[in-house]
Amino acid sequence: FLIILVWRELMKNIKQRLRQFITANGGNTAEIARQMGLKETYLGSVLSKESKGLSATMIIGFAKAGFDVQWLLTVEENVKRQEDLINSLERILGREK
Repeated sequence: FLIILVWRELMKNIKQRLRQFITANGGNTAEIARQMGLKETYLGSVLSKESKGLSATMIIGFAKAGFDVQWLLTVEENVKRQEDLINSLERILGREK
């Protein structure tokens, strides 16, 4: 259960980062999807639905388009936020470190 919550939070943050990237690069989701080798509808669906996560295909496409995958996936504030989430959940569940 804890892993699922952390995974959802991570996906939410990565999607937000991808949205920021799209906005910073003109806001054209169709063009970014094209550069990634994806259909706009697929990228839009992943970004708009909380239940969908980024696939390896999307991450590879991001890299093939020359975008910075490390920037997309490594968000320092996300790491801290996720550690805080884990610690809070462990306290709630009575598994304090």
